[in-house]
Formats: sequence, C-alpha cells, structure tokens
Amino acid sequence: MPLSTLKEPLDLARAEGALDLAWRRLKADNLLVAPESDRIRLASMIVELLIMAEDEDDLAKRAIDKFKKSGVHRG
Repeated sequence: MPLSTLKEPLDLARAEGALDLAWRRLKADNLLVAPESDRIRLASMIVELLIMAEDEDDLAKRAIDKFKKSGVHRG
C-alpha cells in the first residue's frame, strides 16, 4: 500500500484520514469501478498530494479531484 512509504507519524495519520474521507465520498457518489485497485490509486494520489494540502479535508478534496480527472471511474 502506498501509505506505507510515509515515515512521519503525522504524515501517515493525515494521509489515512484523507484516504478514508475521500473513499467514503467516492463510494457515496458511486464512482468506484474496481474497489481494490481504485483504493490503491487513490492512496497513491494522496501520497503525491500530501505536501500541498493544508489539512485532511483539503487533501481528500485534492485527491478526489485528481481521481475524477484520471478518467478511470464511473460517471
């Protein structure tokens, strides 16, 4: 899992929180095609965006936007 690359406890906690939040929102919007691979892709996006985000909510929003722009989802 991409989050295992994070070494700082605070970064890991932020990333895990953002992943859970983004995942719930994408699932609620029925945008997931292949849940296992979608979750790994989303986690990778979160790791990439971590340094740019202000907080977990911002990180989740950025990851959702990137996920939607990737074009590999329903909707």
